[in-house]
Amino acid sequence: MLLGLLWGAIGAVLIVGGTAFHQFTDQFGALNDSNSVTQAGNVVGGVIAGFGVVMLILAIFEVLGGFGALFGKTWGRIIGILYSLVFGALLMLGLTGATRANDLTTDNGAGGGIIFLLVMFLMYLYSLVVLLLRWRGHARA
Repeated sequence: MLLGLLWGAIGAVLIVGGTAFHQFTDQFGALNDSNSVTQAGNVVGGVIAGFGVVMLILAIFEVLGGFGALFGKTWGRIIGILYSLVFGALLMLGLTGATRANDLTTDNGAGGGIIFLLVMFLMYLYSLVVLLLRWRGHARA
């Protein structure tokens, strides 16, 4: 649930940022006779906002799966396992690519991004282990 809330917040920020970028570039279009600046702003702002919408929708499903798992529902457990596998694998790929692309001995600001990816990967790994190994069955009367 917490991971879904985090990704939902990031998605909401991207939606607001894409809209703000679109409005920011519209100001420059009024100064020029050319519409190329506003067209580029529309495209980039739309892509950013669209990516945020996709993240927000995925986060909603993740939160719903977290609630289902919290209340002992099988569908919640399945959603949690699938999200842990898929996003854990994607984060692992991101980690391996980030460590190969950046020299960790230099202070180029990449350490914070790698730490974020590592923490997110460990959170997904923890939820996968909990949902696979420590799952309790339905309550018995």
